Amino acid sequence: REYYKAQLSVAMHTENIQKMSGDETYSRLTLIDPTCFKIDQSNMSSIASVFQSYGLVCRPGIRTGVKHGEWSLIQKVKKKMLERTALGPRLQVFETCVNLIREFGSWGYRMNRDGKPMDSDMFKDSNNDALDCIKMAIAEDPGYETQKVEVVNTLEFAA
Repeated sequence: REYYKAQLSVAMHTENIQKMSGDETYSRLTLIDPTCFKIDQSNMSSIASVFQSYGLVCRPGIRTGVKHGEWSLIQKVKKKMLERTALGPRLQVFETCVNLIREFGSWGYRMNRDGKPMDSDMFKDSNNDALDCIKMAIAEDPGYETQKVEVVNTLEFAA
């Protein structure tokens, strides 16, 4: 599911997210843009700390950029969408995620005057908050939790 709202108080965001979650429990904290942890002289408490005061504990996602592997993360997103499992694509986007679907349709490169992709700051960076969330989640390479524990004898792999 997606939660995609603007111009609301942190209290309202928290209430809406908690309503959407219902009785669900999660093994990880809620992922949030790392800029929400910023504290400066004009903001003595972070947005994340305000969320926490309303009962929604968050953790920062991995911030990407040209220096931090944005190209490779975009390739990982594409790869996960193309990979197939017994249940279908590895990364599945539900039709209820209308903003993410819209953003996938607008994902693209910045072009120079000749219509060629620019080398620096090559990706368009506007109206792409849902895509940023996907990149942050995939940057952590999330997996499935199981109760099964596999013990591997590392001596067998020594050369």
